[in-house]
Amino acid sequence: MSSVTKASVALVVMVMAVSALLYATGLHANPLIGGVGSLVLIIAMNVAIVFWALKQTASRNRYLRQLGNSALIGLIGGVLVFLGSIALLTALPNYLDEMQAMQI
Repeated sequence: MSSVTKASVALVVMVMAVSALLYATGLHANPLIGGVGSLVLIIAMNVAIVFWALKQTASRNRYLRQLGNSALIGLIGGVLVFLGSIALLTALPNYLDEMQAMQI
């Protein structure tokens, strides 16, 4: 499995784990933790995973190839996170209603 694929899968696993953990603990209803806090955590994990993947391929790839790898990680990860979100919303049908009530 390539570094790009590993990083994309790791990104999806981390994002889905954070989302499921916040919902399971009830912290998604807290505006600070469920909104901005989770976004900051997910962005930090995304940056760490991309750096990890690019560090693994840095010795054999030049700048443009590394740039392409990071874009590919984002593209594959984005599609997989979207599919994971659809699966999460199917498993937790009240999630969006609870988030809407919390924001109101």
